[in-house]
Amino acid sequence: MNQRLPNEFIQEVLSRTDIVEIIRTKVNLTHRGDNYLARCPFHEEKTPSFNVSQSKQFYYCFGCSAHGNAIGFLMAFDHFDFREAIDYLAGLAGLTIPTEPIDPEEANKQKILYQVLTDASQYYKNCLSHHPQAIEYLKSRGLNGVTAKNFSLGLAPAGWQGLQQSIGTKELNNALIEAGLCITKKDDQLYDRFRNRIIFPIRNIQGKIIGFGGRTMGDDQPKYLNSPETPLFHKGSELYGLYEARQHCPKLTKLVVVEGYMDVLALHQQGILYAAATLGTAITSKQVQKCLRYVNHCIFCFDGDRAGKQAAWKALIIALPLLREGVHIDFLFLPDTEDPDSLVRKIGGPAFSQLLEQSLPLPEVFFRELKAQFPLTTLADKAQFGQQAAQYLNQMPQGLFQQLMYNRLAEEIKMDPATLNKILQPTATAPKPSPIIKPLPALKTQNSKHQLRPLMHTAISLLLNQPKLAQLISGQREIAILAFAENSLFAKILGVLQQHPELTVGELLVRSEDTTEQRIISELAARTFELSPEELKAEFLGVINMLEQQAQKQNIEQLVEKAKKTELNLEEKRKLQTLLTKLKKDVDH
Repeated sequence: MNQRLPNEFIQEVLSRTDIVEIIRTKVNLTHRGDNYLARCPFHEEKTPSFNVSQSKQFYYCFGCSAHGNAIGFLMAFDHFDFREAIDYLAGLAGLTIPTEPIDPEEANKQKILYQVLTDASQYYKNCLSHHPQAIEYLKSRGLNGVTAKNFSLGLAPAGWQGLQQSIGTKELNNALIEAGLCITKKDDQLYDRFRNRIIFPIRNIQGKIIGFGGRTMGDDQPKYLNSPETPLFHKGSELYGLYEARQHCPKLTKLVVVEGYMDVLALHQQGILYAAATLGTAITSKQVQKCLRYVNHCIFCFDGDRAGKQAAWKALIIALPLLREGVHIDFLFLPDTEDPDSLVRKIGGPAFSQLLEQSLPLPEVFFRELKAQFPLTTLADKAQFGQQAAQYLNQMPQGLFQQLMYNRLAEEIKMDPATLNKILQPTATAPKPSPIIKPLPALKTQNSKHQLRPLMHTAISLLLNQPKLAQLISGQREIAILAFAENSLFAKILGVLQQHPELTVGELLVRSEDTTEQRIISELAARTFELSPEELKAEFLGVINMLEQQAQKQNIEQLVEKAKKTELNLEEKRKLQTLLTKLKKDVDH
């Protein structure tokens, strides 16, 4: 469902969030004066230029112009979308998320879909409890009742309309189809999608059932059947067992990613509670991103056959652009005839855990597989090997990890690392952060006939350092300034801070959807002043006086220009005289 969050709630989330605590769990921050400093996580640098302000609740990099509040940081660093970042921060703050449905009809539709999926799961569970053959099948696969209960396993009976007759009504038939539970034939009758299969409910990260997987108990084809794509279920974005893993391990530090439902269940039952599966398909970039939102260590566990190695290579290539310092990607290859389900039942959980500890790190797998494709036997082979490796390594974020991979490549082809870097690495360019932190050109301060922009930028910087200064502008002074500052960023910020002087810069950024405005606000807020509160006030009033004088000069010039073309009326003559007299007094003072 298309939903939006109330602006008041977003402000509440930010007001209860300390951006320093969010960033310091991912970046090594050093306390320096009023701010925190680090090497920027969004571009390679030797000298720290990444600043985090606790008082203003925002971050800014003087090197690449990366900027934003806590929400923006999670979106840029962890690849969250906006809603996921809000959900994460609200959870930390203990806030319940309200929503404002854009379309009440659409909201009700989604509610119905969740309900029919929940009802279907209960129906499948009831069927399993009354089906001895299915229970025996699960026992033969080594599963006990506790595991079946923890994962809400069920059974879809062999009939064609059991589910539809149990929970369907004329009003719900469309929902059953849209949820992927039923299909229609040429006779327009509804038939159950899942029949004579063990059912595995698939939950999203909030624990809501969004789809099902079904496995035959015999030789029927296909052996596994998943829910189709629905408004709630997108197979390439979900991981089976991730919700349960987080429930059992609230401080989850690593995930072992496998291919099948039974693999997750078998590992879980043997005490390896941090397993999740790719729903029987090759892993996708979205699934890897989802893993790295919750842990910094992923172990991909595949069969040791050709298909398993191909799946591992695909996972590795997908992971390369997501790698950064502190992220660990490992691979465990099992014997050709084994999968995680069969092996863990043979050797037990502790022995399997030891195998996981011995898994191969990504660099080892990367170079091993490349050498299998391009044996380093001739100079031409080495050149082809190096070019192919560089194409992959250039996808990595710039940083220490990427440089170490280049050093390893130089070792493999017996070449000087510095020479190799010059040949293969692309010319250093600006970083490629997410759109929310897209660097924009530096501020232009000499672009106005009357030098208004630098004055306004100074006024904004002072305001953002001490928002209560906005209360000093009122009455005729405000009218005079804003008369020529109409629609300017200064006017917008002044208006907001006059109404809400308690807002931090991080909260102020939420109120603008213009990326240029966000960039300018962040850059101006990053400017610091070695002044006391009283000195800041005096400086601000001085800038305001200058702005007021510029406003008067602009009005005078407009009237003078008009007088050159046509005679001014009496009111305009009086206004010009008043402005000239006032300007003379201001200059004299």
